[in-house]
Formats: sequence, C-alpha cells, structure tokens
Amino acid sequence: MQYGQPIRPYIQKTGRPAALTRANREALLKLLLYNGWKYLDKIQYWLYHERGLNVTYTTIYHILKKEG
Repeated sequence: MQYGQPIRPYIQKTGRPAALTRANREALLKLLLYNGWKYLDKIQYWLYHERGLNVTYTTIYHILKKEG
C-alpha cells in the first residue's frame, strides 16, 4: 500500500556488474566438465585467450565455490 501497488516495485541492482556473465560461467563449467580439474591460473589463461576476459583468481574461486 505504501507504493500504491499490492507488491513492491522492481528496483534495479546497484553496484558493479558481474565480471562473468551467465554464458561465460556456463562455458567455464563445460570446460571443467569435459577436461576435468584445472588450476586457477590455467582457468584464468583460458578465460583471457578464449573469452577475452581478464578476471582474478578470487573471482574464479568464488564462481566455482558458488556453482559447486
């Protein structure tokens, strides 16, 4: 009732956009599915040369931890 609607209006997220898009995360998970485990530096190298992304080890670690 506070907003004049029965539900709260959608508010855009603030802050910095994600370093990896959903498509890039899925490509990374496919890489690991087909090639087995890799070190973070090798994943970082692959992301830079194949996908044109410059991400840190920490970002890769958090994505892998989140995705399980």
